[in-house]
Amino acid sequence: MAAPRSLLALCLPALSLLGLSCAPHPSAVRRSVDPATLAPGASGAAAGSSAALPSPAGGPTSVSADPAGLALRRRVVAGPGVRSDPIIAWRLRLPVPVTIPLCSDQDTFWVVSAGAVHHIGADGSRALDVDLDATAPVTLTAEGPVVGVADGSLLAFSSGNGKVVLAWRGSGRARGGAVPIEGGMAWMSSDGSLHSTLQDDALQLLTVAGQPASDGVHVFVHTLEGDLVATQGIAERWRARVRGPGIGAPVVGDSRVYDAWDAVGSTPGGVQAVDRETGRLLWERQLAAAPRGGLALDGSLLVPTADGTLLALDPATGEQHWSSRLGADPLSTAPLVAAGSAWVGDAGGVLHRVDLDDGGEAWSLPLGAPVTSGPELAGGTLALGLANGDLVGVEERR
Repeated sequence: MAAPRSLLALCLPALSLLGLSCAPHPSAVRRSVDPATLAPGASGAAAGSSAALPSPAGGPTSVSADPAGLALRRRVVAGPGVRSDPIIAWRLRLPVPVTIPLCSDQDTFWVVSAGAVHHIGADGSRALDVDLDATAPVTLTAEGPVVGVADGSLLAFSSGNGKVVLAWRGSGRARGGAVPIEGGMAWMSSDGSLHSTLQDDALQLLTVAGQPASDGVHVFVHTLEGDLVATQGIAERWRARVRGPGIGAPVVGDSRVYDAWDAVGSTPGGVQAVDRETGRLLWERQLAAAPRGGLALDGSLLVPTADGTLLALDPATGEQHWSSRLGADPLSTAPLVAAGSAWVGDAGGVLHRVDLDDGGEAWSLPLGAPVTSGPELAGGTLALGLANGDLVGVEERR
């Protein structure tokens, strides 16, 4: 089925205010850093320095117009901010654990839970709750939101009332957010099929793991069999061998694609970089503890691990810049990077903020249940999904 040139223009309704809830006390740790973990020549910042949730400027992220914000999966948000102590500003209870990645348009959040799509304001207000049988994250295009659903289709829907305005047929069960390709979008299904809004045929990849990424032309996805595959349209361009099943999403750099793999038997997990155009292996690094959650790229390649350590690696060589042990619990989310800091959640239910210059932990905040989705940033608020079904908004006192 040929895709229309554009989706219907959509508008956001006004958001209502919601009262704030009280919060547990954050950790008193400030700027803790072990100098032994730093690369030669690096130094820690002065004790007592702090960081803040930035308030990014600009309108809704357009995947088709600016893939660097989402489709490359670099997990970087720009913006200044004042930094101080964190609080839980609001908490919403959803029917099931929030495990599907959240999406932000810089002003509001899009959340998928139990098939329903929820549009949540940065203040915790609920602008939309609509059951679309969704099984994948919401993706925001220049024309409006789209989401993959249980029958494998990709739906475009109104952000105002949730009404479906366009649908593209798929197969299996949609998984992973849709990503931009030339002239359209691509999405994955649970049966290993890569679908496109531009044509009916699909590319069969056997099995898929984690989330896809895109540079606006090519789609990058890893498989359970241990391959990192690059496609153009629905044709395979190259295939690179990985030592284990992929974790999270590949991250696309200027000339490289980075991928994390899980441990298999006695083979440890690790990270590798391949040439973006050819798939040729550039470097690989096996880790003492397997990666978890997904990667982030901003100067350093950030790798959360199963032993509670956040690693910063040189993107060009894989050499370690620093290592920060944040606790005994496995880190469970891909870091979110903004204003010289990284935020990452763990399986013990704690959110950590780490300074990127040396890996020092500025603060940690208990959330009440393991972190299973996020963090995402909108309007100066971080949103995170928890294993108990809560969606929490975290702010910093100014």
